[in-house]
Amino acid sequence: MGLDLLLAVPFAAFAVWCLASAIGPRGRRATTGGSPARRATLSARDGRPGLDLLVPDVDTVVEGSRMLAADLGGGALTIEALGPLQLSQDPLQAPGGLPVAEDRARSSARDPWGEPDGAGPAVVEQVVTAAGPMWRRTVRTALATTVTDLHVDHGGWAFVVRLVGGSDHEPLLAAAERVLTSWRWHDQVPARRPAS
Repeated sequence: MGLDLLLAVPFAAFAVWCLASAIGPRGRRATTGGSPARRATLSARDGRPGLDLLVPDVDTVVEGSRMLAADLGGGALTIEALGPLQLSQDPLQAPGGLPVAEDRARSSARDPWGEPDGAGPAVVEQVVTAAGPMWRRTVRTALATTVTDLHVDHGGWAFVVRLVGGSDHEPLLAAAERVLTSWRWHDQVPARRPAS
């Protein structure tokens, strides 16, 4: 009977530890993939809309108009506010501004991660996300890097989601798709004028 007790107590303690580890701490949110996640926010400022989304517990940095989530599905995800859109219908707007999302996706000829590998022109396709319609373009570069840009417009501003990974790009695309389902826009509220 002593040997049974010596084996049963450590086994019971181990079983309780395993069960507690599987349940995990409360209060953490999870992405649709089941891994712990936290909400990252790119603040609205200077007329630019902001956004937030759930990112897995990876290294996430938000600075100014840019958000970077590293080590996501074997690559990195960057969201960047590029600037205001060109509004050709507005005669009062100063010249300049960026073209709309579809035109930006089609005109991206060069890539900072290397030249396209010559496999032919990149295909641009429209995809529907929680952020709205995005224009997606994927390029494999000569540096064995695969880059997917998703261009989106909102509130008169241009944004791009960039995914940078290796030759096996599918895990990164799947991880990014889960992140994009949690996207929420935060439109900047105009300042109230004081009552006179």
